[in-house]
Amino acid sequence: MATMDAIHGEIRLSPLCAAFCGHPHFQRLRRVRQIGSGVLVFPGAHHTRYQHSLGVCELARRMLDSLGVAAPALREGVLLAALCHDIGHAPFSHAFDRFGEVQFEHEERSQHLLLKMYEDLKEHPAVRGVLDPAAARWAAHLIDPDRQLSASPEPYLEQIVNNVNIMDVDKLDYLMRDCQHLTGQALRIDVYGIIDRCAVCEGQLAFAAQDAPLLRQLLDLRTRFHRRYYCDPRVEASGWMLAQLVHGHLRAGGADYGELGRFSRAVAALDDSIIDDLAAAPGPLRPLAQRIQQGQWMRHLRDVRHPPAGADENEVVFTWDVEVSKHTSGRALPRIPFHAAGEAAASPAPGPPAGSLLYRVFRQ
Repeated sequence: MATMDAIHGEIRLSPLCAAFCGHPHFQRLRRVRQIGSGVLVFPGAHHTRYQHSLGVCELARRMLDSLGVAAPALREGVLLAALCHDIGHAPFSHAFDRFGEVQFEHEERSQHLLLKMYEDLKEHPAVRGVLDPAAARWAAHLIDPDRQLSASPEPYLEQIVNNVNIMDVDKLDYLMRDCQHLTGQALRIDVYGIIDRCAVCEGQLAFAAQDAPLLRQLLDLRTRFHRRYYCDPRVEASGWMLAQLVHGHLRAGGADYGELGRFSRAVAALDDSIIDDLAAAPGPLRPLAQRIQQGQWMRHLRDVRHPPAGADENEVVFTWDVEVSKHTSGRALPRIPFHAAGEAAASPAPGPPAGSLLYRVFRQ
């Protein structure tokens, strides 16, 4: 299967990945916006989780080539994890998990749904004989290795899609893609060169020491995007309201929040069209859906460095970690392994303290 992508050009999927791409759980991502409620504030950023997932799969293919991974079973597992890493996202993406009480976040839901897709597709000609239950479980494991669903033959394979050492193909694609759609300009950092210069060093995925300044630029860009776009007060306000809307709909329908399978399937039955559906349908959630549609969002009052005292029942308070996130360059770069000509190289020293946790106060 081949398709054209606005960021990477032609993307070719293996027959196995193409089979999973055709499954309804993956096709749903065409109707889930990449930046969630951000599309309500920045309407040019209408790109989807579907496009992003294809892009992550393409960058994973390039990373595998760079690292010299030739074994078909290893390649297919990593590519499948890259393709399906976001299938568990709820409508409007991260707002659902951030502003709602969920036991199973999107990574765990994605793992469950990938295994469900495998059960649906295991007799497909492109799947049978290529992916067995153990291999499918390993692919699901790669979506979030911390959950220990399986074991990897090499640690670096766990660091391509979701890297405990911070930088991975998921982040690289969304920075390229979000930059294009939010700013109207292509990212002016050679991401392909960064990937091509990666190597396996002491069992870890290592970036070339010469690329440390570029990685710092990428991490600083991520922080700027959080300040300017992802956490714009209007995005946060509409995101909180959207989360209440989707959770209210699920709870009214009797969704089982305590059982991974049933909860994942309930989430996967929804997409971003829910706001239009609920705004048009009589019911208790209609006024909230119409408020969101009409831009009548909560009002941002202030950001403070200490828990606000005396908030009344009409105020909503939540935290914002933009200054203290593990992804700020001062915190992240020291965690990234580097190499020089295939030999381990020193990582940059930690940066100065970045600030403090912020508290955001809104009025409903």
